[in-house]
Amino acid sequence: MSHQFREIDRSQPITLPGNLEGWLDGNDLAHFIVEVVETLDTREIEAAYRGGGSAPYPPKMLLALLFYCYVKGIFSRPCSQIIYRSMMTMRARMTKARKLALSFS
Repeated sequence: MSHQFREIDRSQPITLPGNLEGWLDGNDLAHFIVEVVETLDTREIEAAYRGGGSAPYPPKMLLALLFYCYVKGIFSRPCSQIIYRSMMTMRARMTKARKLALSFS
């Protein structure tokens, strides 16, 4: 594959609150959706990506978000707003954790 997508490691430890898998209980629908999406062949989607700008998120991650929203009955604009809010919340938490860690150095 010639495209460089961002690396997503759901088991990677983070400062708060542990790791991404720990945010949901083991029976959450999101785990099932991620498991199903990981089995999909997304090579054609990846091959169609033309590049430009910073590294994009992997198609499988975006498909999992889209499927989760649809299963929950959240469509189009509300789905994108939820994703945006979630990403901003996660970014804010990571920024606070980084500032806290830097205050000890």
